Amino acid sequence: MDESAKYISIFLGREKHPAFNLSAFFNASSLFGIFKQEVAHTLNLSDDTNNSSLMFQCELTPRDREHIREPPKEGLFMYGLYLWGCSSDRNITEQGISDSPTKNRDGCSLLPVMHLTCISTEKAAP
Repeated sequence: MDESAKYISIFLGREKHPAFNLSAFFNASSLFGIFKQEVAHTLNLSDDTNNSSLMFQCELTPRDREHIREPPKEGLFMYGLYLWGCSSDRNITEQGISDSPTKNRDGCSLLPVMHLTCISTEKAAP
């Protein structure tokens, strides 16, 4: 609980934090909501249109959380999510998540660091 309060105060204080541990949040949607509001404020969108005109885009990175020193120029880095019953290979991010048995005996596999950005739906439309 203390760690999630620290993250929210850092986020609201406009301090740059290199990466956020999603498992520290009881309700991670609060982090996503704050992030979406920040992007809407940056793009000068009204409160009525920001929910429908913005969407999240997530990309798996080959990075470990220990190697992240600086936050991304755009968006935020997240870590702390696990997969059950399948595995993720950090070295081959093009393949992403494979439907193969996990390599550790616990049956779970830690996802690599993810880069979350918020983009307008006009940019996302093909």
